Amino acid sequence: FRKLIFDMAGPQRPQMIQTVLCHISVGWLGVGDDKKEWGLNAIPYRDDLVELLVYKEASQTKKQDLPTLGVSQLPLQTPGLSIARVFVLCFLERLPDVSKLDPEVLTKLIHPLIFALLNKAKPGSGSSPAQVMRGTAMYCTKIRAWQALVLLSRFVTNEIADNVCEACLKSFNETTHNQIRYFIELY
Repeated sequence: FRKLIFDMAGPQRPQMIQTVLCHISVGWLGVGDDKKEWGLNAIPYRDDLVELLVYKEASQTKKQDLPTLGVSQLPLQTPGLSIARVFVLCFLERLPDVSKLDPEVLTKLIHPLIFALLNKAKPGSGSSPAQVMRGTAMYCTKIRAWQALVLLSRFVTNEIADNVCEACLKSFNETTHNQIRYFIELY
């Protein structure tokens, strides 16, 4: 999967990534109406999901038809550089609430996703706080990580709340752009 998505398709062929994610996100949800099993199939792809949540597609010169299988409707204002992420975000959004979610999905998929994204969004290591420049790769990673964390906030349970709060408080000490700070405050 990683070789197909990141090596073969890469940022220059986003249509390949979009098509694969369009189909695989349906498989991650599972089959049938038993929402308790939703997400179990995504556990082996946990590390890939982290990378896809902060992934930025390269711009394309000609408009491509977007795949939509498994996603009833993409949000109307979805920019072209975020389609791959949207499939992953839609998958996560469709997962049932914590009370109805399989505990294995929570502990082996969702909680590790939260901590991996917090790690990607953490303040840089330096002696003095320096603002991440807008438009840089680090800026894109941070804002995309915090956006995904806002979506995942409903899965923060008592078991991980202290560690999550500690990581968030450290992020408040970083000098950030308003766009990033907004998502930190929402989380």
